[in-house]
Amino acid sequence: TTVEKPRRHYEIPYRCLLPKGVENLLVAGRPISATHEAHASLRVIPICIGIGQAAGTAAAMSLEENKPPRQLDGKALRKRLASLGVLFD
Repeated sequence: TTVEKPRRHYEIPYRCLLPKGVENLLVAGRPISATHEAHASLRVIPICIGIGQAAGTAAAMSLEENKPPRQLDGKALRKRLASLGVLFD
């Protein structure tokens, strides 16, 4: 095992919350789609809370826009999250 200091932050793309082959479903927390290495850092509570907030916000937007989650604009989701006080940088 090699442990390195983080070089920079990373973000989790919206597509990681959309399981392949299943429509109208968002996943949050540990079951999101990510590499083994990424799971080492995203399975901690603060990150899971952020993923949950993103999934919940996307679900609300999906209902408001009458679109399945897969058809939502990721940039619009990011903008909505920012308006709720989520910090990205």
